[in-house]
Amino acid sequence: MPEHVFPNQRIPYRKYRNCMNGPLKEPGYAAISVDENYISLRAILHDTDMYSESTGEDQPMWMLGDVLEFFFWLPPRNDYYETQVSINGDKLQIHLNEFYIVYDLPLESILGKCGMQAKIRRFPSKNVWYGKIQIPLKEIGIEYKDLEGLRFFSGRYNHNHAWDEPELSATCKFEGGSFHSPTEWSILHLNKDNAK
Repeated sequence: MPEHVFPNQRIPYRKYRNCMNGPLKEPGYAAISVDENYISLRAILHDTDMYSESTGEDQPMWMLGDVLEFFFWLPPRNDYYETQVSINGDKLQIHLNEFYIVYDLPLESILGKCGMQAKIRRFPSKNVWYGKIQIPLKEIGIEYKDLEGLRFFSGRYNHNHAWDEPELSATCKFEGGSFHSPTEWSILHLNKDNAK
């Protein structure tokens, strides 16, 4: 199980890995940071075919085109969040109470706001886009000092018109093939000197 110690509450950028265990066609890097107010994800993603058909919030972004995802869970709570932002800047916020029933639920029944803030910047001439997701701690009822043991990861659906299927990648290795596998997510360890 991957674990990370944050001397300054920021993890170094990590590479995305192909979830199908092959080579990654288009690389990406992500990092999270935490402070008194936010959990933040920043990602830099190589992309030769930037697109999404998303037209607003609360759509299945992963099916519509390029999307950046951020999952987080604070044990021993049973609930967790999945957030997504499309390359168009459209957001999806999901709040799940269990890990094992995800695929049986209609999207409308699992929508749950967590105060997600998102920013997207495209650099088409460089085939790169930048994504940032921030979660206000007060919106999810967590204080900074309680973040010890937070489990998290970032996923990516990279669609390309030249490919038969989108490329799925993540900052963790998923032996079971599903992003909804919390035992395989990274674990946050706070610097105790800074925990208040």
